[in-house]
Formats: sequence, structure tokens, C-alpha cells
Amino acid sequence: MITNSAIKEDAGLIYEDIKAGSSLSNAVKKSRSFPLLAGNMIVVGEEGGFLDKALLNVARNYEKSLELGVKVITSLLEPAFILIMGLVIGFIVVAMLLPVFQISLISH
Repeated sequence: MITNSAIKEDAGLIYEDIKAGSSLSNAVKKSRSFPLLAGNMIVVGEEGGFLDKALLNVARNYEKSLELGVKVITSLLEPAFILIMGLVIGFIVVAMLLPVFQISLISH
């Protein structure tokens, strides 16, 4: 199910920590794949008795950060694509007009 090898390894370590008696929050805090905020949100959920809501909040935070990252990347790529298309169109225009200019130079 998990295709990223680093996250898969960390998930295995979290599983082993929980199996050994550690809390989910402590196991997640030890992980390199999850930010400290995720661990802190899980602590609040464990202590407050609403771990399910805390995990949903962690998931929402990840989704929002992923959406923001995608928006940033697409907004950065859009001008690059426009520039590349402009260069391609410019090359085509020059390739079409160059023979016309060469013929006009030869005729003079």
C-alpha cells in the first residue's frame, strides 16, 4: 500500500514502537517522515479522547499542504510553458520568413 520506501520504513518503526507499548504520539514524534505538528496534534487527540478527529486534522493539513505545493508548481510551470511555446512559434516564423528574405537578397 505504501510505495515510498522511506515512509514505509518509518511506518514499520512506528508499528514496532506501538507494539512495544509506546503511544502513537511518541512513535510518530520519533519518525523522520512526520512533522512535529502531526505528533503534537496526535498528543492532544490522545489526551482529549478524540484521536480520530486529531488524525483527520493531520490528514487535512497534509492535503492542504499538498494542494498548495501543486498550485505553486503549476503556477511556476505555466510561464515556462508560455516561454517555450513562444520560442517554438518564433522559430517557425523565422524558418518561414528566412527563405523569403534570402530570395529578396538574391534578386537585388
